[in-house]
Amino acid sequence: MLIAYLDEFGHIGPYISDSHTKFNTHPVFGYAGFVMPAENVREFGGYFEYIKENLLRFEIERDGAHPRRWEKKGASLFTTKNIEQYPELTRAFKRLMRKLDKLGGKVIFYGQVKPLGSAKETGESAADRSAHALRQTLRRLSWHAGRLDRDIMIVLDSVDDKPRLEAVSVMASFIYSNSKTDLRRVVEAPMQVESHLYATIQFADWLCALLGRAAHHQFVENSQFAWAPANFSSVITSASCSEESKILVPQNPTKSVHSKHLFSAQNWIERTKPNPSVRAAPMPGPRPIFQRLATNNPELAELRDKLSSG
Repeated sequence: MLIAYLDEFGHIGPYISDSHTKFNTHPVFGYAGFVMPAENVREFGGYFEYIKENLLRFEIERDGAHPRRWEKKGASLFTTKNIEQYPELTRAFKRLMRKLDKLGGKVIFYGQVKPLGSAKETGESAADRSAHALRQTLRRLSWHAGRLDRDIMIVLDSVDDKPRLEAVSVMASFIYSNSKTDLRRVVEAPMQVESHLYATIQFADWLCALLGRAAHHQFVENSQFAWAPANFSSVITSASCSEESKILVPQNPTKSVHSKHLFSAQNWIERTKPNPSVRAAPMPGPRPIFQRLATNNPELAELRDKLSSG
């Protein structure tokens, strides 16, 4: 049995641009997290708690909280200020990724670049967006489980967000209607749990925060999150992610951002810009009709030669 732990990354709401007064949060929305053999979950959860308690001891003691009932949200942890001021944060996360790899875990993500505009302009609601992204993520988890000849259970961070609740509610019928096809490895609809009680869900949240920073760097010019590939490209690679992980670009369906590109220093904008130094070869023009006729007619060829010489 495999168990996957998922959360949302990016932002579910409309997006226009990074400088827009209202719709400026994030150009991507999707689901991400990790999947690993059930027999290794307990060891990984314990290791995460150990890393968290040592990394964030000051905050835990300041809050007078029990370490196992205290959580730090990834969005508050992976900030530009924290990355610059606390190199131990980068080192701690790399240790977690190495442990994930050692225990047979894989990062999984699926997202899409959102159409630009309000919900009214794009015709795409938050509920539709959430359901589609979750459906595609479940498919990819089932494919991953199928390659390993295992079944899989899926756990989500519990939220009261209406679009998420609607998405989860339709997953049961979606799963059972596809039980003999591409979702046959998924045991049942995703379960939702309280993140502060589960170290595994907390790590999924950290992953989502970091993947969200990397996706922002990919699709927003002059993003402040160039530190994401600079600091973490060595541990979030093609080898550490499931084969099906990607961010789809519906506006350019021939190009998606796969795991090998998500933490690349050269972002999607730079990779897809036309190269001005490369010019298309000129199309050969048609040969003049007089020349074509002269080729097959000796008298016309003689006249052509006379005209050419003088």
